[in-house]
Amino acid sequence: MKEKYSIRYICEVLELNRSSYYDYLKRKDNIKDVKLREEIKKIATETNYTFGRRRMTIKINQNLNSNYNEKKIRRIMMEEDIICVIRRKKVVRKKTAAQYTAENIMNRNFTTVADNEKWSGDVTEINTGEGKLYVSGFRDIHSGSLLGHKISISNNNELVYENIQDILMRKDVK
Repeated sequence: MKEKYSIRYICEVLELNRSSYYDYLKRKDNIKDVKLREEIKKIATETNYTFGRRRMTIKINQNLNSNYNEKKIRRIMMEEDIICVIRRKKVVRKKTAAQYTAENIMNRNFTTVADNEKWSGDVTEINTGEGKLYVSGFRDIHSGSLLGHKISISNNNELVYENIQDILMRKDVK
């Protein structure tokens, strides 16, 4: 004999498929989410779409006095195409003192007539499995030849100074 209140019995009496009943339950849960969706849209427009799922969850739980999960808020935000706009962080740059700034004597004039008239230098960082290495190199602008290089595990002025001293100590450089 069938139970009086079973879902199967109710569906047979109403001549419905059981899947229809379960679809109804899903839709009923979605009806609860309508208020949540409206609140998410309202907060998103108020904050110019700068809230992500974390901040949105905190604000929703405060406003609705509820305890929604971040995953649910994220799912609804994705369904409603609410995307967090990432604001660029302001870069704060310190101005250097005049005593640390070198005078621009080349003034973007890189033409030369002879070797060793003008040099260019650079320090490059190389990532290795054991850590970072720094390579300081100098080349002659006229000939394009490499004058010298030094490798170190620390990027400091000594690396550049030692490289310049080694280049100047050689006989072929004037």
